[in-house]
Amino acid sequence: MSLQTKSQVRIQSSRLLLTEDEPMLRRLKPPYKIDKATGKKVYDYIDEDGIGHFKNRRWYSNLKYKGKNIQVSLNANEREIRQADFSLGLLLQDLQLGKTPNGSRKKIRLLKPEKPFKGDLIGIRKNYIDPFFGEFTPNELNLGLMEKYLESRWGKDKEGNLQAMERTLKGEMMVLRQLVESADDSFKFHKRLLADLKYVSLFKDLLPPLTRAQIDLAWEQAKITRGGDNYKRAFWIMVWTGMEAKDICTLCPKHFVNIKGQEWLIKDRHKTMLQKQKTVIKVPVLPEFKKILSEVPTPIGKNAPYFPNMDNSSCNQAIQKYFKRVELKVDGVKTYPLKGYSSKYLRRHLGELALDLGKSETWVQQALGHAFDSQITKKYMRVREDTMMDVFESIGG
Repeated sequence: MSLQTKSQVRIQSSRLLLTEDEPMLRRLKPPYKIDKATGKKVYDYIDEDGIGHFKNRRWYSNLKYKGKNIQVSLNANEREIRQADFSLGLLLQDLQLGKTPNGSRKKIRLLKPEKPFKGDLIGIRKNYIDPFFGEFTPNELNLGLMEKYLESRWGKDKEGNLQAMERTLKGEMMVLRQLVESADDSFKFHKRLLADLKYVSLFKDLLPPLTRAQIDLAWEQAKITRGGDNYKRAFWIMVWTGMEAKDICTLCPKHFVNIKGQEWLIKDRHKTMLQKQKTVIKVPVLPEFKKILSEVPTPIGKNAPYFPNMDNSSCNQAIQKYFKRVELKVDGVKTYPLKGYSSKYLRRHLGELALDLGKSETWVQQALGHAFDSQITKKYMRVREDTMMDVFESIGG
């Protein structure tokens, strides 16, 4: 049995790469835009210094196999012509073996996302994604493997059903999706791996709602913490708007609208990976919130953020530390009564105040942009009704 070099395999594959008597094709994605007047390529984007740049382009297969269009990423960038040809051969082998076609054969632990992970996402990859999925390639991911992952993380209930902490799972799947899409941006992650994944949701017991006195205790810790001025501003923005850190990081002048003399904050919330639809925050701007924004420079453009250098993960970690450091002595013994509280409880605080004033779960969902299928929301809300302006004036007063 003779051993072939990669080059020999590539040459042999290129001779075999025929489907329906037509040569197998490959193409670049995204395609270049061409200026009709000059015939030259048009830059994909212009940076702040006015310099034009092209996006990185990859080779994709462009063929038909058994009546199906096969257009998947090859493990080769634009200049890697030989590698692209070789990947085509590997792709055909996968098709003949009945595997899901995917040009990338790189193991998941070796993949690099387009934007490097930060904060908690680094830990998620290191502790969960790489240990379980690291030796697999994107091509090998399937529903059965996802079910095994859930069982390894959370086990099964007494009835034998898979179970999972839903919010935790969303974060972990977001990391895996970014890794997979770095190799193949046409990979239909949700459809292939999550759409048919069945499990019972687990929930951590919620801590009691924060009181204003507890918020003030955390604020005392924030005040004596060096630096992090924007984190401290975000602390109170959460209290007065119900927004979470990721939405505060992208807050821009365009999100403020004057309606009949009253200023409103109207903003799409960020959409999580498994959320079915976008939700919208629509709340009156309280004087307390307005005062916070007056302390930061007004962005030059309506689409520019108020906090361009603030990171979502770092903001949440800073606020969690404010609560964690609250120290009280009980019978001469040091205790930390607010350990476990986080920025999410600041967001929920506004909802609790609205409920105390007689508002309904639906009312709070619509005002604060809670997901309408959120099980967490239902655990700390009960049904009542009235008007938004009266509520916010009462909260601000």
